[in-house]
Amino acid sequence: METVVLPDATVIEYELIYKKVKNMTLRIRPDGTVTVTVNRRVSQKRAEEFVREHAAWLQKRRQLADTRRQIGLPERLEQDTQVLWLGTEYRVAWNYPAAPAVELYGDLAVVSMPDPSAEFAAKVYRDWYQAQSERVLTDALDRVFPHFEPLGLCRPRLCLRYMTSRWGSCSYHKGKITLNRYLCQLPPALIDAVTAHELAHFFHPDHSPAFYRLLEQVFPGYRETAAQLKEYFIL
Repeated sequence: METVVLPDATVIEYELIYKKVKNMTLRIRPDGTVTVTVNRRVSQKRAEEFVREHAAWLQKRRQLADTRRQIGLPERLEQDTQVLWLGTEYRVAWNYPAAPAVELYGDLAVVSMPDPSAEFAAKVYRDWYQAQSERVLTDALDRVFPHFEPLGLCRPRLCLRYMTSRWGSCSYHKGKITLNRYLCQLPPALIDAVTAHELAHFFHPDHSPAFYRLLEQVFPGYRETAAQLKEYFIL
């Protein structure tokens, strides 16, 4: 681990990772550790400067992570740790030797794999999560779109991405909405609220009073439901 000491004596530890990347990136893992990813042409001194330049951002995100429920996907998945799926916490249990799979039983998320490994368990879970998010977010659009269809809206194309700064977006001129795959860790009502929010942008591309009136019309209690999104923080 590398270390940076700030003028106020705050110490930031980070792992320096070399990869074939175009830009330097700074990231907080779900376990709170910090990584800086650079290409091999970047010196350690420049990486340290990069951390210093983003120290305020890093500290702010850590403060938010301390007060909100953290959203993210693991790089290691040990037994008895917790994963969040559709608003419910599941305790991880390993099953080996077995073909890679994830199954939910009661309060357990059983991760099957050929050999016991926290890194491999995380990969199996991420692959499962990726596949399941397609179904979950498509189902959300199936539930919410019929409320907008009578208003003359044609069903938009659905795109899915992992995003750290927003839950969704609307490209009304392209006839598509984008939903954040991390939404699958939230309760279904919040997923529906985000989906409704993006569909409403086809009628009102801003956040005007008319925009929120439409949302309350098609999604009664929208404001109260959407306010719960502030309880979550994407790492």
